[in-house]
Amino acid sequence: MGISLDKLSAPLRKQVLEQLAHSPHGRLIDAVKGDTKPQALARECSSLEALFSEIWIACDGPVLKREVALVPGRLFRVDFLHEASRTVIEVQGFRDHTSAKGFHRDNEKFLLLTELGYRVITMDRKLITEANVWKVIRLCRGEKP
Repeated sequence: MGISLDKLSAPLRKQVLEQLAHSPHGRLIDAVKGDTKPQALARECSSLEALFSEIWIACDGPVLKREVALVPGRLFRVDFLHEASRTVIEVQGFRDHTSAKGFHRDNEKFLLLTELGYRVITMDRKLITEANVWKVIRLCRGEKP
């Protein structure tokens, strides 16, 4: 489930966005999106994506792009992309798959991305640890395990 800022009052929304801009998660949003304002991504970010982002920053991982459409003609977006290594990182929460259709849609996306030459890494809550994030960083950097 994403963070929805639309329903907050203007003063509270401003306060939340200021806090987000100064948090490790906010820094990742700024780093990975460049010209996109934090407000646009804050609405789409899940708590697991925030956790992954915070660990990634703490480990000094390379810059990632976020919410990128990679499959021509499809609306699919990936959670995180490391362009240089063509690595896609998808953060999977249980809430994301409340139906067989949603589960199938993600699997279809992973297959299409693989056919396009991307390495797809999926991580659930139990996999989002410092040790595992380091493994992904090493893969993105082309280092041996």
